[in-house]
Amino acid sequence: MKYLVEVNVRDVSGGSAEDFVGVATAAKEYLQGLIDAGQLDCSYFVGYSGRGVAIGNADSHEELMANLQGYPTAPFLKFEVYPLVDFAAGWDIIIKDFQNRAAAMSG
Repeated sequence: MKYLVEVNVRDVSGGSAEDFVGVATAAKEYLQGLIDAGQLDCSYFVGYSGRGVAIGNADSHEELMANLQGYPTAPFLKFEVYPLVDFAAGWDIIIKDFQNRAAAMSG
């Protein structure tokens, strides 16, 4: 299953610059590990907004949750997760639904 993950920073107050460098380095390495393992397609910052987006892959919601919770900066972030549907498969579902509605209305 493929997911869109939106990330918003909650709070990054406290801690030293050295602490931040360590956490940021661990976060970068964690994301690269997920990309290398095929569990993440891509990850982007959204300018200087304190936000980010990623496209992730997981076989279950539990696997996705474990991947998000394992992220070194997870305690400072708010995640919003949206399941993604391939556009062609999604359109096939919508077209079939409207075909069924049309057939039901015609009688």
